[in-house]
Amino acid sequence: MTRQSTYLLLFVALSFIGGTVQGEGNWQVVNAANPPSARIGHGMATLPDGRVVLFGGEDDAQNMYNDLFSYESEQWSPVTATDFTPAQRRNQVVWFHDGALYIHGGVAKNHEMLEDLWAFDLAKQKWEEMQTGTTKPFARYGHVATPLPDGGVVFSGGTDVAGFALKDTWKLNPDMTYTLLGFSPHPMSNHVAQVIDNVLYTFPEPGKIDTLDLTTNTWGEMEGGPPLWGSGTSALGVNQAGEKIIYFFGGIAQNGFESDVVYEYNTTTHVLSQREERMPFPYTFGSCATMPPMAGSSNLNVLFFGGISNAYYINTTFMVSIEQGQPAGIPEFHLFTGDEIHLPFKARR
Repeated sequence: MTRQSTYLLLFVALSFIGGTVQGEGNWQVVNAANPPSARIGHGMATLPDGRVVLFGGEDDAQNMYNDLFSYESEQWSPVTATDFTPAQRRNQVVWFHDGALYIHGGVAKNHEMLEDLWAFDLAKQKWEEMQTGTTKPFARYGHVATPLPDGGVVFSGGTDVAGFALKDTWKLNPDMTYTLLGFSPHPMSNHVAQVIDNVLYTFPEPGKIDTLDLTTNTWGEMEGGPPLWGSGTSALGVNQAGEKIIYFFGGIAQNGFESDVVYEYNTTTHVLSQREERMPFPYTFGSCATMPPMAGSSNLNVLFFGGISNAYYINTTFMVSIEQGQPAGIPEFHLFTGDEIHLPFKARR
């Protein structure tokens, strides 16, 4: 039996048993109650109280969603809006700020490209479309939103209506206006991005790293990124020396297949390493969010949901706990998904 067949049997077994199943290393597959349907292109964000909220996505029959779910104590619960909701979509960006969940862009039914910006007030449980003026990014999906300490958000890359990956990078300012930050050295979509010490790190293609200094608004490029074509997930932590680390989970390997490899990139030494442990199964097109550390622990805890494994859309909830040198905090947003790469396996019906 191949390792991929073994992983597929694991998914089948999980649908019939309760409790938590230990994966490789510090991985756990959680038999969470009332999970959302299997999907890709959804977004997840962590709230200040430790809950994780999920929005939207698309299933393997190309049904799109605009639903909201909240995860807490190994249970998913639907969140009902009191009025109208944004259009169903996938591959939008999602983040949390100042009491509200925000979404931007994505692709809707009939491949309609979106450029709208919405906020969901979690206290009032109401959606509101935000007005941003005429200077703004045009419609796109597969971009990445990276929150900033000042309350702004950086949008990088994406795919346009013609199907081309983009280079433009924008800042959504706290006053709901946009500022164009220029153009990256490489086009990027469904990529990984993180902001560390006023530098935006983006990983557009295998081995490449593009950086934007947010204080001087200048781009640079380096070698040494992970050997991935994107569509994986990422989280930010620190090592024993207190150096900030970007962790990469899954994605599309250079051979075009799903990856179960975990990489870490040290933003101080600029060294990429492959971690000894792997994910419990090959994984791509999913989403993740950073959970609060457990009492008395500084471990980085990352929650994952949905995506594709072994060519199957899944609604599996799983997580990893990585030992840290000190608490890493809770990044507000992690969404690195996509489904536009031509894969050598059947990823869609």
